[in-house]
Amino acid sequence: MDESTVRGGMFDAHPAQFLVPRRSSGVFHILNLCKRGRATMSVFASSIRSSTAVVEKKQMERDRALVLEIDAALEEDVGREACAWREAQEIRAYASTLLATRPNDERVSAWAEWAMQMADIMDPTQRRLRQIEMGSTPEEPSDSAGD
Repeated sequence: MDESTVRGGMFDAHPAQFLVPRRSSGVFHILNLCKRGRATMSVFASSIRSSTAVVEKKQMERDRALVLEIDAALEEDVGREACAWREAQEIRAYASTLLATRPNDERVSAWAEWAMQMADIMDPTQRRLRQIEMGSTPEEPSDSAGD
């Protein structure tokens, strides 16, 4: 095989370079496409990783906001319970005071008994204790108070 037959083909003329594709050859073009494809896939994969990171960050932010919202609701709930407990205590004290001023009056005794029942209904203590026993309240305070 002489140099003239090889020169017109897809390889350079020198016999030692038979495996080196020429720039104008189809093999070189395919190799180039593969390199660009790898680069494109690398950019695409990087873009996907970046998008995934953004989505995960947004999900973490939503989760954090939900935790803060739940903590705020629990704090508000505890505040309402404390107010209801204080009101119940005040009603009991008031009924006891009236009962002490007129211990023999049946009407005062009946009203005081009714007031004590209302205070028991308003008092969240027993309801909260049942919830704690059933495990429906947080066992540990949230660490969001330190934020």
